[in-house]
Amino acid sequence: MIQLANDDLILVSAIAASDFSSNTLRVQVKGRLSIDRKYVGKNLFMAFPSKSSWYLVEHDRLVELVSDHANWLNTSSWIDKGIYNPDTPNRLLLNALEDFRLEPVALSVLEYEEAEQ
Repeated sequence: MIQLANDDLILVSAIAASDFSSNTLRVQVKGRLSIDRKYVGKNLFMAFPSKSSWYLVEHDRLVELVSDHANWLNTSSWIDKGIYNPDTPNRLLLNALEDFRLEPVALSVLEYEEAEQ
């Protein structure tokens, strides 16, 4: 189940929950890869497109990957404003994000209905 929320108080634009477990993901959906100091330590996931794929990664892990594979944390944007959201991540960072790339789910409506029965 996906519920959309537009509440900046909790910094969440979507909540993903499964009927099969008690796991709930608080997800900030962005139009491109973005890191923001206000999200650090909030147990928040970032969902964003890059090239022709979508990615879902925990924000603090994303900051770690940025630190390891890009120089964004040394920019005035990050240092002074606490944000960074480039047009396109570099190849090294995209490679590091491969484990967080969302795969398309090919499930027809009939297969879904059969699985529900």
